[in-house]
Amino acid sequence: MSTAGDEPGNYTLTYSEDHFGLHKNTSLDKDKGYINSPTPYGVVTTRFLLLDQTTDVKKVHRYQDATKVVCLERKSGPVAPPLDVDIFTQVAGSESSPVSEEEQVLRLTAALAPINLSEVITDRGWIAYTLEKAGIKSGKFIQPANTSLKLAVEGAVRSARTLKMTAGFVRDLGNNWYSNSSLVQGDFRSFYQARYLGAMRGYLGATIAQCVYPSYVPSSAVAEIPDINIGPRQAIVMSFSGKPQLKPTGFWSVSLYGQDQLFIENELQQYALGDRSKLKTCNGSQLTPQNDGPFNILLQPADVCPPENWKSK
Repeated sequence: MSTAGDEPGNYTLTYSEDHFGLHKNTSLDKDKGYINSPTPYGVVTTRFLLLDQTTDVKKVHRYQDATKVVCLERKSGPVAPPLDVDIFTQVAGSESSPVSEEEQVLRLTAALAPINLSEVITDRGWIAYTLEKAGIKSGKFIQPANTSLKLAVEGAVRSARTLKMTAGFVRDLGNNWYSNSSLVQGDFRSFYQARYLGAMRGYLGATIAQCVYPSYVPSSAVAEIPDINIGPRQAIVMSFSGKPQLKPTGFWSVSLYGQDQLFIENELQQYALGDRSKLKTCNGSQLTPQNDGPFNILLQPADVCPPENWKSK
């Protein structure tokens, strides 16, 4: 669930059994609105766009200081025990008896599923039945006899790829660039295969109304995004016909993440290039809001210093 472009002020976040999402108040003497969450556990991310890394830092710090969370006592009493973060280490077993990654996921699912139900209320019955058939019951996971967790994962991957190959779930942006449709970006509804893919490659991604995550796939196999590998004597040049069109509050960037899904360390400390970078057009002029034109971005190994004319200063 994502929200953006709303007025600053106080909002109440609460667990609810229905009417999920943001509801705005029309009365001026109340909070700006309230957000009904379908689960008692969740993650809230607050993002600030830094337009200038020098002059805007203090402004952003003021916004950060003004963003606060105050816990209120629920009138009807607690609906779930406090989240114990130790649960994430408990499912891993011990040094003498480690647990496979596949089983860790199922153990964690067993612990959280009874409390955090699907936002699609009509799905909850068959989900509980399916989890029980998979060995999840009463907060515990016991692997059913004659089953293979490895084969189960392979089946889940095939199911997710099949969904992405289904017409309407991927948008063709042209030139071998693709993005997910609104059906499976940010809010996955009943498409649990897409939720699985999102958890692996785009955790906490925003909805398509707020953000587009284009992926370059050099073949028709759009079900899986290939990793980009650059050899020691190789480089990639990304060519743009002009600045991406944005809303007044929008931004764009090309960001490089490693296999650990963190920024790739490099001597230039250059982790992303975009509308806030000092880029130049192909004819050498500065790319500004008033000056548009074709431009390129160079991708190369992190341990190789790029030529001076390719550095963004």
